[in-house]
Amino acid sequence: MYLQPADGEIIPNYAKEVAAVYRVQPGDELFIKLAPLDADLNDYFKSEVSGAYFSTETSVSLSSFLVDEKGFISYPLIGMIHVGGKTTSEIKDIIEASFKNIVIEGGSVFVKLVNNYVSVLGDVKMPGRFVIYKERLSVFHAIAMAGDLLPFASRSSVKIVRQTPDGPVVKTFDLRSDEILGSEFYYIQPNDVIYVGKMKGQFFRFESLTNIMTVLSGSLSIFLIALTINKN
Repeated sequence: MYLQPADGEIIPNYAKEVAAVYRVQPGDELFIKLAPLDADLNDYFKSEVSGAYFSTETSVSLSSFLVDEKGFISYPLIGMIHVGGKTTSEIKDIIEASFKNIVIEGGSVFVKLVNNYVSVLGDVKMPGRFVIYKERLSVFHAIAMAGDLLPFASRSSVKIVRQTPDGPVVKTFDLRSDEILGSEFYYIQPNDVIYVGKMKGQFFRFESLTNIMTVLSGSLSIFLIALTINKN
Protein backbone atom coordinates (compact mmCIF):
# COMPACT_ATOMS: atom_id res chain seq x y z
CA MET A 1 0.00 0.00 0.00
CA TYR A 2 1.14 3.54 -0.75
CA LEU A 3 1.14 6.46 1.69
CA GLN A 4 0.72 4.62 4.99
CA PRO A 5 1.20 6.58 8.25
CA ALA A 6 4.90 6.71 9.13
CA ASP A 7 5.89 5.10 12.44
CA GLY A 8 9.67 5.45 12.27
CA GLU A 9 10.14 1.70 12.49
CA ILE A 10 8.56 -0.30 9.67
CA ILE A 11 7.33 2.76 7.76
CA PRO A 12 10.11 5.41 7.78
CA ASN A 13 9.88 9.10 8.64
CA TYR A 14 11.27 11.72 6.25
CA ALA A 15 12.42 15.28 6.85
CA LYS A 16 10.26 18.00 5.35
CA GLU A 17 12.04 19.82 2.53
CA VAL A 18 11.12 22.58 0.10
CA ALA A 19 11.17 21.15 -3.42
CA ALA A 20 14.40 22.15 -5.14
CA VAL A 21 14.22 24.01 -8.44
CA TYR A 22 16.30 22.37 -11.15
CA ARG A 23 19.49 24.23 -12.06
CA VAL A 24 21.08 23.81 -15.46
CA GLN A 25 24.14 21.57 -15.63
CA PRO A 26 26.86 20.93 -18.26
CA GLY A 27 25.52 18.66 -20.99
CA ASP A 28 21.98 20.07 -20.79
CA GLU A 29 20.29 21.44 -23.90
CA LEU A 30 18.29 24.67 -23.86
CA PHE A 31 15.67 25.73 -26.37
CA ILE A 32 15.43 29.53 -26.51
CA LYS A 33 12.72 31.41 -28.38
CA LEU A 34 12.50 35.19 -28.82
CA ALA A 35 9.16 36.70 -29.81
CA PRO A 36 8.34 39.12 -31.19
CA LEU A 37 11.54 40.57 -32.62
CA ASP A 38 12.39 43.73 -34.43
CA ALA A 39 11.38 43.12 -38.07
CA ASP A 40 14.96 43.54 -39.33
CA LEU A 41 16.16 40.69 -37.13
CA ASN A 42 13.22 38.37 -37.59
CA ASP A 43 14.87 36.37 -40.39
CA TYR A 44 18.10 36.09 -38.42
CA PHE A 45 16.31 34.30 -35.62
CA LYS A 46 13.96 32.39 -37.89
CA SER A 47 14.63 29.06 -36.19
CA GLU A 48 13.76 30.50 -32.80
CA VAL A 49 10.50 32.19 -33.84
CA SER A 50 9.19 29.47 -36.12
CA GLY A 51 7.64 27.47 -33.30
CA ALA A 52 9.99 24.54 -33.92
CA TYR A 53 9.69 23.63 -30.27
CA PHE A 54 6.30 22.17 -30.95
CA SER A 55 7.40 20.16 -34.01
CA THR A 56 9.45 17.10 -33.13
CA GLU A 57 11.96 16.10 -30.52
CA THR A 58 14.68 15.94 -33.20
CA SER A 59 13.99 19.44 -34.56
CA VAL A 60 14.01 20.86 -31.05
CA SER A 61 17.35 19.23 -30.27
CA LEU A 62 18.88 20.55 -33.51
CA SER A 63 17.77 24.12 -32.71
CA SER A 64 18.83 23.99 -29.06
CA PHE A 65 21.96 25.25 -27.33
CA LEU A 66 24.28 22.80 -25.62
CA VAL A 67 25.68 23.80 -22.22
CA ASP A 68 29.44 23.20 -22.31
CA GLU A 69 31.54 21.68 -19.52
CA LYS A 70 32.13 25.13 -18.01
CA GLY A 71 28.42 25.98 -17.98
CA PHE A 72 28.35 28.33 -21.02
CA ILE A 73 26.25 28.51 -24.18
CA SER A 74 27.09 30.53 -27.28
CA TYR A 75 24.10 32.63 -28.35
CA PRO A 76 23.80 34.82 -31.48
CA LEU A 77 24.56 38.54 -30.98
CA ILE A 78 25.27 38.01 -27.28
CA GLY A 79 28.16 35.58 -27.37
CA MET A 80 29.00 33.37 -24.43
CA ILE A 81 26.40 33.28 -21.64
CA HIS A 82 27.06 31.51 -18.36
CA VAL A 83 23.96 29.43 -17.59
CA GLY A 84 25.42 26.67 -15.38
CA GLY A 85 23.83 26.55 -11.94
CA LYS A 86 20.97 28.84 -13.00
CA THR A 87 17.27 28.13 -13.36
CA THR A 88 15.49 28.59 -16.68
CA SER A 89 13.78 31.69 -15.21
CA GLU A 90 17.15 33.24 -14.34
CA ILE A 91 18.47 32.47 -17.83
CA LYS A 92 15.35 34.07 -19.31
CA ASP A 93 16.04 37.27 -17.34
CA ILE A 94 19.67 37.37 -18.53
CA ILE A 95 18.68 37.04 -22.20
CA GLU A 96 15.86 39.57 -21.90
CA ALA A 97 18.28 42.09 -20.39
CA SER A 98 20.76 41.49 -23.22
CA PHE A 99 18.08 41.88 -25.90
CA LYS A 100 16.14 44.77 -24.36
CA ASN A 101 16.72 46.90 -27.47
CA ILE A 102 15.84 44.09 -29.88
CA VAL A 103 12.73 42.51 -28.45
CA ILE A 104 9.70 44.69 -29.13
CA GLU A 105 7.89 46.04 -26.08
CA GLY A 106 5.45 43.43 -24.87
CA GLY A 107 7.56 40.61 -26.33
CA SER A 108 9.05 37.77 -24.37
CA VAL A 109 11.86 35.28 -24.13
CA PHE A 110 11.02 31.59 -23.78
CA VAL A 111 13.60 29.20 -22.26
CA LYS A 112 12.94 25.49 -21.98
CA LEU A 113 15.07 22.53 -20.97
CA VAL A 114 15.11 20.09 -23.90
CA ASN A 115 16.51 17.01 -22.18
CA ASN A 116 13.66 16.86 -19.67
CA TYR A 117 13.00 13.16 -19.14
CA VAL A 118 12.42 10.59 -16.43
CA SER A 119 13.30 6.91 -16.87
CA VAL A 120 11.38 4.26 -14.92
CA LEU A 121 12.96 0.80 -14.83
CA GLY A 122 12.55 -2.49 -13.02
CA ASP A 123 9.38 -4.17 -11.77
CA VAL A 124 6.83 -1.90 -13.48
CA LYS A 125 4.32 -2.70 -16.21
CA MET A 126 5.79 -0.48 -18.94
CA PRO A 127 9.43 0.46 -18.23
CA GLY A 128 10.85 3.24 -20.39
CA ARG A 129 11.86 6.87 -20.75
CA PHE A 130 9.12 9.49 -20.56
CA VAL A 131 9.02 13.19 -21.41
CA ILE A 132 8.31 15.52 -18.47
CA TYR A 133 5.83 18.15 -19.62
CA LYS A 134 5.05 19.59 -16.20
CA GLU A 135 7.26 21.95 -14.22
CA ARG A 136 6.82 19.67 -11.22
CA LEU A 137 6.17 15.98 -11.73
CA SER A 138 5.66 13.77 -8.67
CA VAL A 139 7.16 10.32 -8.28
CA PHE A 140 3.63 8.87 -8.35
CA HIS A 141 2.94 10.54 -11.71
CA ALA A 142 6.18 9.06 -13.06
CA ILE A 143 5.23 5.58 -11.83
CA ALA A 144 1.74 5.99 -13.29
CA MET A 145 3.28 6.75 -16.71
CA ALA A 146 5.06 3.39 -16.44
CA GLY A 147 1.74 1.65 -15.75
CA ASP A 148 2.22 1.34 -11.96
CA LEU A 149 4.31 -1.19 -10.05
CA LEU A 150 3.80 -4.91 -10.51
CA PRO A 151 2.17 -6.77 -7.58
CA PHE A 152 5.44 -8.10 -6.17
CA ALA A 153 7.57 -4.99 -6.71
CA SER A 154 9.44 -3.70 -3.67
CA ARG A 155 7.66 -0.54 -2.58
CA SER A 156 9.87 -0.20 0.48
CA SER A 157 13.17 0.21 -1.39
CA VAL A 158 12.76 2.32 -4.54
CA LYS A 159 15.90 3.97 -5.89
CA ILE A 160 16.41 7.25 -7.73
CA VAL A 161 19.60 7.94 -9.65
CA ARG A 162 19.85 11.74 -9.72
CA GLN A 163 22.30 13.97 -11.59
CA THR A 164 24.05 16.63 -9.51
CA PRO A 165 26.90 19.07 -10.26
CA ASP A 166 29.18 16.65 -8.39
CA GLY A 167 28.04 13.64 -10.37
CA PRO A 168 25.20 11.12 -10.08
CA VAL A 169 23.94 10.06 -6.67
CA VAL A 170 21.67 7.18 -5.68
CA LYS A 171 18.87 7.79 -3.19
CA THR A 172 16.60 5.12 -1.71
CA PHE A 173 13.12 5.76 -0.34
CA ASP A 174 9.93 4.00 0.74
CA LEU A 175 6.75 4.60 -1.26
CA ARG A 176 4.66 3.23 1.62
CA SER A 177 5.36 6.29 3.82
CA ASP A 178 2.92 9.20 3.72
CA GLU A 179 5.78 11.53 4.69
CA ILE A 180 7.26 11.17 1.23
CA LEU A 181 4.82 13.92 0.18
CA GLY A 182 6.94 16.63 1.78
CA SER A 183 10.34 15.03 1.21
CA GLU A 184 13.10 15.45 -1.36
CA PHE A 185 11.84 12.33 -3.13
CA TYR A 186 8.35 13.54 -4.01
CA TYR A 187 9.16 15.73 -7.03
CA ILE A 188 11.13 14.33 -9.95
CA GLN A 189 14.17 16.19 -11.27
CA PRO A 190 15.01 16.22 -15.01
CA ASN A 191 16.88 13.07 -16.09
CA ASP A 192 16.08 11.14 -12.90
CA VAL A 193 16.18 7.35 -13.23
CA ILE A 194 13.71 5.49 -10.99
CA TYR A 195 14.51 1.84 -10.36
CA VAL A 196 12.05 -0.52 -8.68
CA GLY A 197 13.43 -3.88 -7.57
CA LYS A 198 11.60 -7.08 -6.69
CA MET A 199 10.51 -8.12 -3.22
CA LYS A 200 12.78 -10.60 -1.50
CA GLY A 201 11.71 -14.23 -1.25
CA GLN A 202 9.53 -14.39 -4.34
CA PHE A 203 9.98 -18.08 -5.02
CA PHE A 204 6.44 -18.85 -3.93
CA ARG A 205 4.82 -15.81 -5.48
CA PHE A 206 1.68 -16.49 -7.52
CA GLU A 207 3.41 -16.64 -10.92
CA SER A 208 6.07 -19.05 -9.65
CA LEU A 209 3.52 -21.23 -7.84
CA THR A 210 1.44 -21.44 -11.02
CA ASN A 211 4.47 -22.58 -13.00
CA ILE A 212 5.33 -25.19 -10.35
CA MET A 213 1.76 -26.53 -10.32
CA THR A 214 1.79 -26.75 -14.11
CA VAL A 215 4.99 -28.81 -14.06
CA LEU A 216 3.69 -31.08 -11.27
CA SER A 217 0.38 -31.54 -13.04
CA GLY A 218 2.18 -32.53 -16.24
CA SER A 219 4.46 -34.92 -14.39
CA LEU A 220 1.49 -36.51 -12.60
CA SER A 221 -0.33 -36.98 -15.92
CA ILE A 222 2.70 -38.73 -17.41
CA PHE A 223 2.96 -40.95 -14.31
CA LEU A 224 -0.71 -41.95 -14.48
CA ILE A 225 -0.43 -42.73 -18.20
CA ALA A 226 2.66 -44.87 -17.56
CA LEU A 227 0.88 -46.65 -14.69
CA THR A 228 -2.12 -47.38 -16.92
CA ILE A 229 0.11 -48.78 -19.67
CA ASN A 230 1.91 -51.06 -17.19
CA LYS A 231 -1.40 -52.43 -15.90
CA ASN A 232 -2.49 -53.24 -19.41
